[in-house]
Amino acid sequence: MQRRDDYAIVNCGHLIFLIGGNLATTDDIFNVIKQKWTTAPLLVSEYSHNLSLIAIKKRFVYGLGGCGRFGATPGTGMEKVCKLDTLRRAKGWEEFLIQSPSSENSTGYGLINLPDLHGPCNILVFGGHETGTRSLVFRPNLLPSDFTFTELEK
Repeated sequence: MQRRDDYAIVNCGHLIFLIGGNLATTDDIFNVIKQKWTTAPLLVSEYSHNLSLIAIKKRFVYGLGGCGRFGATPGTGMEKVCKLDTLRRAKGWEEFLIQSPSSENSTGYGLINLPDLHGPCNILVFGGHETGTRSLVFRPNLLPSDFTFTELEK
């Protein structure tokens, strides 16, 4: 494991993922059962600095927001979404650009899983450096083309 700052961390089942950051050139996984560090599939996104991660259904890890080393983001009205299937880690991360109701891509989001037992998962996305007081709901569906962001009313 390397020294890093402004990285993302998430627990997914018995695995803890350390992804991105300013100084790191690898991504890492800690297996709680084996008490051992291994290298994770590298998130090749240039927007992994100050990324926000969330685990869904103890299988998928989603990354939202983030910026490049010098603050670069995907652009107005767009959001970078990264997805890792932890049961198929060898395939690596999938990355998508999707429309966002927020005027700016952000970093440092707060993410909370709002499970729906009878339908798709919902992720409450709040805060961040650019979105201010806006709150969004991100709905990851089976197909990336069906991913949606919806702004919540104040």
